[in-house]
Amino acid sequence: MREVLENGIQVLSYLDTTGFDTIPFGLKQKRFRLGDEGDPARPLLLVTHFPPGAVLPRHYHGDVFMDAVVAGSSNIDGEWHEAGTVRWFPAKAMYGPVQAGPQGCVLLEFYTDDAGFSSTRDEEALTDEMRAEIARFTQLRRNQP
Repeated sequence: MREVLENGIQVLSYLDTTGFDTIPFGLKQKRFRLGDEGDPARPLLLVTHFPPGAVLPRHYHGDVFMDAVVAGSSNIDGEWHEAGTVRWFPAKAMYGPVQAGPQGCVLLEFYTDDAGFSSTRDEEALTDEMRAEIARFTQLRRNQP
C-alpha cells in the first residue's frame, strides 16, 4: 500500500515489500532518509524483513542506533525478543549473530545518519555458509549494470 494524501503525507505499509531491495541472507530492506536531500547527516529509517530462520552475522554499527521488532521475533546473542520489543545499541557494540524466529522478523531500524549505519562484520565469526552468501551477493552486485 502506498498513498499520498493531498497535503503530501505519504502513507505506506511496512508489511508490503514491493520496492524493497534484496540484501544478503535473504533479507529485504527499504531505506527512508529524513531531512534535506543531500545532507549526509540526515537520520535514516530502515524497514528490514528477515525470512524465517534467517541468520545475520555478528557485527557492529558506527554509531548508536535503535530498532523495534514489529513482527515475528529476533534472537541476539541467545536471547529472544518478540514483537513489541525496542532495543538500544551503543556505538560499536558488537552483537550477533542475529537470527529470525520461525515466523521471520520485521525490524524498524533507526540510525543517526549513513555513517552511523555503516557496519563492520566480525570476520572471525563468519561460517563457511556466511562467507559463501557474502561472496555470492558481491558477485551479483558486480554483474548488475
